[in-house]
Amino acid sequence: MAGRNRMPRQPMNSDLHGYRDGPPPPLSRVARGHAMPPPPLPFEEEVALRRDEIRRIVADNRHLMDEIVALRRELPHVKDELHVLSQAMPKLRAEKEAETRELIQRGLKLEGSFVLSSPLGRS
Repeated sequence: MAGRNRMPRQPMNSDLHGYRDGPPPPLSRVARGHAMPPPPLPFEEEVALRRDEIRRIVADNRHLMDEIVALRRELPHVKDELHVLSQAMPKLRAEKEAETRELIQRGLKLEGSFVLSSPLGRS
C-alpha cells in the first residue's frame, strides 16, 4: 500500500530518461557529440588579464632582484662598520667606568669634608 500512486525511483524504460509516459528530455549538443565552443571573447579577456598579471609579477620580480643586489652591495660595508663599533664598545665602557669611579670618589670626599665641617661631626 505504501507504493500506491507514487513514481518508481528508476525509470521504467531505460531509454527514456524522464517521466514514464512523457517524452525524453532534450539532449544538449555536448551529449550528442557536438561540443559548442565558448565564445572567443571571454577567453581573450582571460588571456589578456593573465598576461597583464604576469607582466606585473615580472616587474615586481625585477624590482625585488634590484633591491637584493643593492642590499648585497651594502652588506660588506655594514659588516665593516659593525666590526669597528664592536671594537669601540669596550673602550667606551672602560671610559664610562673610570668616569663613574671618579664621580663616586669626589662624592665621598665631599661627604667626608661636609661631615668634618658640620657642627655635629666635630663632637
